[in-house]
Parts: sequence; C-alpha cells; structure tokens
Amino acid sequence: MLSIKNHSSFFGLRQWYWFPVLALLLVGCSTHHTFNGAVPPVREGRWLVLPLINHSQTPMAGEQAEAILETHLLALGVQDVVRYPRHLRTPVMMGNSNRQQADRRHQQWLQQQGGDYLVTGSVEEWRYKSGLDGEPAVGMSLKITSLSDNRIVWSGSASRSGWPRESLSGTAQKVIHQLTDDIDW
Repeated sequence: MLSIKNHSSFFGLRQWYWFPVLALLLVGCSTHHTFNGAVPPVREGRWLVLPLINHSQTPMAGEQAEAILETHLLALGVQDVVRYPRHLRTPVMMGNSNRQQADRRHQQWLQQQGGDYLVTGSVEEWRYKSGLDGEPAVGMSLKITSLSDNRIVWSGSASRSGWPRESLSGTAQKVIHQLTDDIDW
C-alpha cells in the first residue's frame, strides 16, 4: 500500500527554526564594539584626521582607510574634515626615533589647524584571505577625541570578512559604516 506523508516545504512551519541559525552564521562574519562618551561629538565642528597606524601587512592600508573614512564622515554631515597632509608624513619604522619625530610633527600640525575633534586609529587587518575563495578581511579601530578638553567622546573597533569576489574597499566601507553608525550625535 502506498502511503502519502505531508512534508512541509523549506518555508513551512517546521523549517522556520533554520532562519535564526542562518542569521547567526551571517552575523558571525562581523564583529564590532563601541564606546560613546558623556558628551557626543558635533557635526558642525572642525574634524582633524591623523594618519591611521597600519598594523596590517598591506602597504598604505592606513591611507586607503583614511580616504574612505573622510568620505564617510562628509556623507554623515560632518562639514569640515581635514586629513593630515601627505607631504608631512614620516614613515614610521621599528624604533622610537621615527615615532617621536612623527608625534612632534602631528602635534605641530594639530596646533596650526585649531580643530574641535581629532580622529585617530589603526588598521589591524586589510587583506584577502588565502585560499580558493579569497575573501576580503578588514579590521580597524577608531577614536574621536574632543580637543577642547582632551576627552574621548567615541571609540570603536570592528572587523569583517567579506564574501568571495567582494572587493577589499567595499568590505572596508562596510566596516567604517558599521563603526560610525554607532556614534551618538
């Protein structure tokens, strides 16, 4: 005798329990943590962006991240964003003398600019993972400091692995967008 069973489809009631599992897997590709200070930053102020420290193995990853960050801050309505000039940059190699020289230049530039907020940070990862798929991976930290009282008004770090064939800059834009969306304006 032939028996007929009623099987639910993938979208049937019994199969809905898979969606939270799939959602957790997708969220697992990205992490971020942020801190908002007591006084939120103001979009109307003058924002100064120092060179992002490049801890990744990719040359000029910090400069690439700065360009994306500057564009994103302008898109968020920050009216005056000034990046540290390229001709003043000193390559920071191993050793304290280059680091101290770069810090002195940064301080001089900050005093000349007279900004309201300072954006600093670092790039920890900026690469394509090895393997057949070669997913892009980006990890970075940002900090916004009020120059009037030298207090941290916002701080965050985020990382993300993109999908195969996704661009590295596209993944970086998502990381920066994810970070800056958490700023309490």
